[in-house]
This record gives sequence, structure tokens and C-alpha cells, in this order.
Amino acid sequence: MMVVILSITFSSHAQDQRPVVAILRFEALGVSENESKTIENLIQSYVSDFHDVRLVSQIDRDKVLIEQEFASALNNPEQVANLLAANYLLTGSVGTIGDDRVLSLDMIKVSSGEKKSISEIFKSTNELALSTRAMTLRIFERDDAISGSQASKMQLLSGEDILGTWKGDKGIEMIRISRNGNAVAMLSSGAQMDLAWKIEGTELYCLQISPNSIKFYHPVPYKIAVELTSKAKPMKWNFSLYSDGMILKGTKTSSAVSYEGDRILEIIHGSSREAEWARLSR
Repeated sequence: MMVVILSITFSSHAQDQRPVVAILRFEALGVSENESKTIENLIQSYVSDFHDVRLVSQIDRDKVLIEQEFASALNNPEQVANLLAANYLLTGSVGTIGDDRVLSLDMIKVSSGEKKSISEIFKSTNELALSTRAMTLRIFERDDAISGSQASKMQLLSGEDILGTWKGDKGIEMIRISRNGNAVAMLSSGAQMDLAWKIEGTELYCLQISPNSIKFYHPVPYKIAVELTSKAKPMKWNFSLYSDGMILKGTKTSSAVSYEGDRILEIIHGSSREAEWARLSR
């Protein structure tokens, strides 16, 4: 079983009383390491949106566990928790049953050893990726439903409403949204990014499912882009439909970077900005 640790930063949060969550690397069982890493990154990004817990960064997690013989540490959850000063450990695996995908998550409360487990089968990697948010909310026992007042401001969506070609913003030239939850974005850098989409209530969710590529971060310097390919979280968009189906308006969430020359000063995961796509054709 792969172990995912939800982590929280260390000394700088000495006075922070929020529980610390650590996520260990997801285990790939019959799938590629890239696929399991993508799912792990998605769950990391959703947990980072929770304001009442502190998440241990992947960089801090790997640095500590590598120094303490990562492989042997994974066999001892209590040791892992002590090394990362974590109150909760999240472990996970991505596997297969025939042609289907299986995502399994375990949440361990370190103080009592109590463990909660959930597992679900999906027909494809796209379906799995689009369901990671719901799975994350389930394992954390949260309900983030849209309130009635918010929903009244949004146009109800169906799959037919969003199929077609859209003009993107800030680095995206065009997006082609197809059936079966698939989409492709053509970036200004010339790169192609595969997306998965899903409609929940009145919102459209789009998730990056392509592995990170240097061209995704144009026009940042080459060395910065190379480093971002291993550290940036998958990009995601939340949209509502406006103007008789001609405008998708909402937010984009990604990893923002501050750098000087060829040196990264800070990476801010979960950074959000307004986003808008305009319909070109159906």
C-alpha cells in the first residue's frame, strides 16, 4: 500500500496549533510512476486548500525521509510521524483491476493509531483524476457543497453546454473540450496540455493530467522551468457558465514562483487568480 503523507512546515510554525498532516509518496501498483505522482499531486493541492490543517511539503518530506532511509521508514508509520512532526498520516495507492483504475486512501491518527480507509474503482485515469477532490473530501470528512445563494448566481451546466472550442487567457491559445471528460489546451509556448473535465452541480472542473513540461512555464528562464517540472502541482480551473453559454468564468489554481536570475526564491502552491475562457465554436 502506498503511503501519502500530508505535511506541515516545521520550526516557522512553532506557535501554530493546527494539526499537521503528512502525505507519503503514492504507491504505483500496475500503473506508471507518472500516473501515481499526478494523483498524489492533485490530492496534495486539494489538502493545501484546507485552512485548518498544516501540510508538510513534498520537499521537506523527501529530505527528511531520505536522510532517515526512506524505504525502512515507510514500514513504521509511527517513526514517519515522529520524523515529520505529523498528527495525521495520509497514505495512498493507485492500482488496477483489469482495465479499471483503483484509488485507495488511508488516514492514520497518530495519537491513537485509529485508521480510516476508503477505496474506489474508476473506468479510466481521467475519471480517477476528476474524482480526487471528492475522495479527498471524503477521507477528511468534509462537505464543501455550494450554498443555495451561490448556486443561484450560476447558470446550470450540462455536458452539451461546454463542448466545443474556447479561447483561453494568459498563456492558453485554445482549448478543445470533447466528450467523455477529455480536453486539450494549446499553449502560447506551442505545448499541448491534456485536461480532464467534470461537471459538479453548477461548476465545471478542469484538471491538468499531462506530466509537467518545461514549456508549461514559458516565459520563465529555462533552469527555473526545469525545476518547476518536478515541484509544481497540477493546474486546475473552476468555472461557471455565463452570457448564454458563451463565457466560462472562474478561477485558475496553480503553483506561483518567485525567482531571481536562475534561482527560485519561493514556490507558492495553491495560488489562485481569475480566469475566463470565451467560446469560439461548438
